[in-house]
Amino acid sequence: MLRQSVPVDNLVAKSRCLTHHLSPGNSRPGGGSKNMKGINPPTPAFNWPTVDVNPSVVVTQTELLKGVKYKLGAKAPSLSATPDAIHAIDCSGFTRYVLYRATNFTLVMPDGSWGQMDWAEKQGFKDSTVGAGKLKDGILRLAVLPQQPGKGVGRHVVFILNGRTYESAGGRGPCSRVWNGLGYQAKCKVWVLAHKV
Repeated sequence: MLRQSVPVDNLVAKSRCLTHHLSPGNSRPGGGSKNMKGINPPTPAFNWPTVDVNPSVVVTQTELLKGVKYKLGAKAPSLSATPDAIHAIDCSGFTRYVLYRATNFTLVMPDGSWGQMDWAEKQGFKDSTVGAGKLKDGILRLAVLPQQPGKGVGRHVVFILNGRTYESAGGRGPCSRVWNGLGYQAKCKVWVLAHKV
């Protein structure tokens, strides 16, 4: 299991697979305090809140979803839907669906790549770098392509694990590709979602 950096805004979590909980009055990075079950407070090892996540599920779910088409705006019928019930899914629908499953059906992130970027910024995830995404270090990262000036609202969101993306991409659907830090990847904002414990 990895520990995932997640403070509490816009987070729905059940406590059944997590090890610690914030109690009323516990503060989080970025100020404020919340009483949200399922969030691990900062520790000496990790100076940010964490949530348990199983990164092998990210890999497995990507494999199970291969053959599903990419369609902008397409989502899983529900987060509890089986992969065979999904006919099309976009990038943010994929990350939302897969993260829910990788956290033992616990963590619900917002929909939409813009919403997921905003969520990641507000949650206090540890910043990472495009170059760190190339490492085979067992750390699960989230990368979001921000809106580019003059290019409309087009964004993309992917998981990065051991130098590979796990994503739903236009023209391909759910897939895994090498994270080389080039092209769109060079412009991404990257966060650490989970560290090895």
